[in-house]
Amino acid sequence: VGIGRLVRTAMLEAGLTEAEIRPRQIFLDSGGLVWEGRADLEDHKRAAALRKDELALLGLSTPPPAALAEIVRAVRPTILIGTTGHPGDFTPAVLRAMADHCERPLIFPMSNPTSKTECTPAEALQHTDGRALVATGSPFDPVVFNGRKYVIGQCNNAFVFPGVGLGALIAEASRVTDSMFLAAAQALADFTVQHPAGENCLYPSLQQLRAVSRLIALKVAQTARHEALGRNLEDAALQAAIDQFFWHPDYPPAS
Repeated sequence: VGIGRLVRTAMLEAGLTEAEIRPRQIFLDSGGLVWEGRADLEDHKRAAALRKDELALLGLSTPPPAALAEIVRAVRPTILIGTTGHPGDFTPAVLRAMADHCERPLIFPMSNPTSKTECTPAEALQHTDGRALVATGSPFDPVVFNGRKYVIGQCNNAFVFPGVGLGALIAEASRVTDSMFLAAAQALADFTVQHPAGENCLYPSLQQLRAVSRLIALKVAQTARHEALGRNLEDAALQAAIDQFFWHPDYPPAS
């Protein structure tokens, strides 16, 4: 639900209305689809629960089907995000259903460790004929499919948290807002486009973490300034302050 809230904020900033966003975000948990007819929903999930009219709009019955593959076939999503901690939830049937309606489905099995992942990158590529764009929560080696090498990006908060913390510190931000996290996400996306770790790789390599963190810190500090939550410094001053905080681990020779 936390991921969904930030995605919702991004959609609002992109100009979508609340009514347009709701049927574009479908949540499932251990009890199945999150909808208003379930009596077992925790309070924090109720805001995300689909109404009966929204189920009908998506082509889902009431009550909705329990199988993820059936839901995928009806809803026709373009992105699948897994944070279940339950290995194998993204079955071959689910992956094929994604590929049936989407030319380049985004598959994000994010559970850690690798033994808990919803599917492996190799499985995601195999059952989508190599068309899936895959990022994982755990590190995976590159996959060779049909003679082509796929570098698998790691969807890890290590790419964002150092820069967010540094940017908030430099800006002396009174609080960290959703807008700062959105700025961090956009900075990470921009960096990945400019410095790809591999063809169709959705994230940089961890070796690029320092450069990513420097960029994110600047964008977060700029956002704090824009929201009047931090110091009103020019970009050059912010960048200089960020650079002063960076250090390089070194082993000086014994004298």
